[in-house]
Amino acid sequence: MVSDSSRVFFTKHARLRMRQRHIDRGQVVDVLTLGRVVEAPARQAAGDWLFKMVYVSKGDDVTVVVSLDQDAEGNLVAVVTVY
Repeated sequence: MVSDSSRVFFTKHARLRMRQRHIDRGQVVDVLTLGRVVEAPARQAAGDWLFKMVYVSKGDDVTVVVSLDQDAEGNLVAVVTVY
């Protein structure tokens, strides 16, 4: 799904959960590039799309909830939470 990790942003909540759960940025990028969507995208009131992806990274099952939006330069991926 993600071909340019510079377009991936982490919410404060996601960064906190990553620290608590010992999940690093590389694992999240693995989910975003190699994982599969397990919860269908749902359009939010703000116009972005929210969905859930999973992948086994470094031996751990990692789930990432992301918000997909678009700006003038292309798609933006905001990592909402990680577990």
